[in-house]
Amino acid sequence: MYCSQCGAKLPETARFCPSCGRAVSIDVMSNNELASAAQVSSHVLNTKGQLQESDELFRFVGEKFEYYRKKWEISDAPEKKISWNWAAFFLSIFWMGYRKMYGYVLIVNAMYLLVDLIFFLLPNSSHANNSIGIAINVVCGLWGNSMYYVFAKKRISTIKSAVKDETARYAALQKAGGTSWYGVLFTILIAFLYAAISTTISYLIGAEDFSMAP
Repeated sequence: MYCSQCGAKLPETARFCPSCGRAVSIDVMSNNELASAAQVSSHVLNTKGQLQESDELFRFVGEKFEYYRKKWEISDAPEKKISWNWAAFFLSIFWMGYRKMYGYVLIVNAMYLLVDLIFFLLPNSSHANNSIGIAINVVCGLWGNSMYYVFAKKRISTIKSAVKDETARYAALQKAGGTSWYGVLFTILIAFLYAAISTTISYLIGAEDFSMAP
């Protein structure tokens, strides 16, 4: 006897398929047996879904997957859970670049530039500006793991929608995820660009203030 759902061979006394959870001989099952079979089927499907998700994250994250898995499994909502990440705290945008989170790198640098522009227009703002930098590092330390989870899930979802072949999809996940020293180099270049723009703005505002002085 074989399962009509997945084709797996079934024991003679089976009430449900041990492989996919599909109920067997539904016409002779009692209501309680049907309910039990439905629960087992749901459990099997949920387990398979969790295993698939874990496998996809493993292939995407690559190095240090076990570290992130333990952080994410602390909560049922890892995208919101606060958990400390020392690398994200000390390295902030360079950690993001290493983990290929290039969009986050650009956003943080844009925030720095906006903050600089605001503080350039305010007197005695150097200490406040330094505080903003420290605050961003703390935010990265507290929410770095959750940010990386959200980033990973979005990239995995995009790749799953675009690549249907399983082998090609796994290869695409490994290529899109993991780590990259080129990402660190990209972050350094963006940081230099930010510094150049910030310095130019500071010079222009300073020159304007000097020209307007009595």
